[in-house]
Amino acid sequence: MKTAKKWATFAICSAVIAAMLMGCGADKTVDTSDPDLDAVTENATTNTPAASAPDGVKVISDDANTIQYAYGDYEFSVDKNVDIQDREIVAVFENVSIPFAQLLDSGITNAKNEYGINAYQLGGTAWDATESMDIIDSMINKGVDGLIIAAIDEDAFTKAAHKAMEAGIPVVGYNSPMTDTSARLCTVGVDVYSVAKSITDPLVKKVNDTYGGGKILLFGDLASNEPIKRAQALKDSVAEYPEGTLEILELHTTGDDAAVYADIENMMLANPDIVGAYSVNGLQYLFGKYLKSNDIGNNFGDEPIFCAGHELFEESLYNVRDGWETYLSSQDPTNQGYMPAKIFAEFYSNYDVSIFEDVTLEPIVVDKDSVEDYIKRVEAGEMVL
Repeated sequence: MKTAKKWATFAICSAVIAAMLMGCGADKTVDTSDPDLDAVTENATTNTPAASAPDGVKVISDDANTIQYAYGDYEFSVDKNVDIQDREIVAVFENVSIPFAQLLDSGITNAKNEYGINAYQLGGTAWDATESMDIIDSMINKGVDGLIIAAIDEDAFTKAAHKAMEAGIPVVGYNSPMTDTSARLCTVGVDVYSVAKSITDPLVKKVNDTYGGGKILLFGDLASNEPIKRAQALKDSVAEYPEGTLEILELHTTGDDAAVYADIENMMLANPDIVGAYSVNGLQYLFGKYLKSNDIGNNFGDEPIFCAGHELFEESLYNVRDGWETYLSSQDPTNQGYMPAKIFAEFYSNYDVSIFEDVTLEPIVVDKDSVEDYIKRVEAGEMVL
């Protein structure tokens, strides 16, 4: 059982994830024959120390049986006599019913199988932090060896992480980082803006190279946190070209697929000169569906309408192959699950605190030249996002 003790008090600065670390089990190259893809490298990652952490994790005592560590105000201890397979690491994600969470879990399972550590994921089945808070409390009472927490509700999950650290349980963040670095030893995830920029840059370039400018539809839930960052990426991509060359038309649309499709249809009827589209929250397959249904804008035709969006939905993959969408990006959820479990496994294998470094995974970009590989994986029964 771990113990906790207040150690020192000092101010903590918020941080942006700046480090990158090598991922696992994925092909490290991607076909970039599309000249508008700026040499995107799938899963290419590097790492640097989490500079804003409270002076990092420190060893404060080490004897034959126990190592005592300190991190900011907190301490935790490790019993050297516990085997790796008896180390219990629990990841908590707010809504484990969605496919994204299932891929996070598959990455955690990959690390479990590779290192022998007892790592698994729990969570609620709706976007409500209440059940996850109960799970974290239960794991604290159980005295698990580590928690991996996605701070989707940042306030609630950050408080829970502090509670775990206070109880002497080390915490690593994943997917949705806690900006309060004192609440976790490190975090693993993606930079939302950079992921978006990886497809908005080539999208805007295609529009400009093909038409010398034009209108680009920006659509989806434009009021939420991550979509706002993605929208900014498109605006910044457009700002790299002479003023007046490109125009962004914003469409805030939410609801079910039928409602969003109707909004897209109305926007396209009102603006038939739209030559590009970007979805901020994975609705690009509806834009592709509109183009296909009306037999306009095929990317392999004379008057292409280019489209980009997030997540590798099956319909989108086929749309890219058939010319109804152009670029897709993935947040690589499998590696987002794998990496924090790997961090704990390596720490409990050698007790080296240098493993606690922030990790930013590079986005995966899919275009017409690389899409066939993903379609084959889907048709083989593999889940990809």
